[in-house]
Amino acid sequence: MSNTVKQPLRSLTINGTHRFCTCWEIERRDGVILRFTDFNRDLVFEGNTYKAMAGLTMSARQHVEGLDPKNFETKGVLTDDTITEDDLRIGKYRNADVTEIGVNWMYPWLPALWRNTYIIQQTSGDQEVWQANMAGMQIRLTQSVGFVATKTCRWKRFGDTDCGVNLASITITSSVSAIVTQRRSFETPLTQANNFFNFGSLAFTSGANNGVTMEVKKHLNASGLITFQVDTPLNITVGDTFSLHPGCNRLFVTCRDRYTNGSNFGGYRHMRGSDASRAVPPRTS
Repeated sequence: MSNTVKQPLRSLTINGTHRFCTCWEIERRDGVILRFTDFNRDLVFEGNTYKAMAGLTMSARQHVEGLDPKNFETKGVLTDDTITEDDLRIGKYRNADVTEIGVNWMYPWLPALWRNTYIIQQTSGDQEVWQANMAGMQIRLTQSVGFVATKTCRWKRFGDTDCGVNLASITITSSVSAIVTQRRSFETPLTQANNFFNFGSLAFTSGANNGVTMEVKKHLNASGLITFQVDTPLNITVGDTFSLHPGCNRLFVTCRDRYTNGSNFGGYRHMRGSDASRAVPPRTS
């Protein structure tokens, strides 16, 4: 996290009243950029307009020595033209970059007082207020390096470059024909065998959830029933289209027999399990 102070904060007061404010620039993963300020009116800084956000509050920032992340929370009022509950549910702000800028609102043409960068880790909304939990950029330095040896496949995603399965060749398209449990299960014209799409990935290509990808928990052949592991962010409607491919339970027999991909299996199938450490030596006469 960068932290640059351009001028003494003690000089930014008028009769005991400070004349600096905070601006935020949010850049989502889809490229959309939003700009807000806690000032009482819109503010132009460095050629960009920062919109005054009503009811914007922040928790105390946590600043620690070393490379540990600097964390804080912020809350604001949901509005139709900026941060909406639907966007929060779909996850459009997850992992977004946030730049915090200190600005002299009396002389906004001066350089920034400070500039910090954060990552949004989690968001939530309740029809009135949104909340975002942020961490400093150092959080990216805490990611694990290497891998853990297991009997099941260790590759990160089914169909990635390590796995090698060509998902395009096994992906089909279809649509919702009837709702069974809203946001959780629905019927389709699919005729594949029971459990064919278990652990699979379904991506909506139209409707309120357009662009959202869900993991399939259960597939039943009788009515083409698809059940998700968790609820979709928004309601599903009859006629919503989607693309779908079967999944993998990360077992060697599935990789070898179903996808003819045993040579790329990422697990150690002959590894002894934890029960081996509790095994009792055989008796001898």
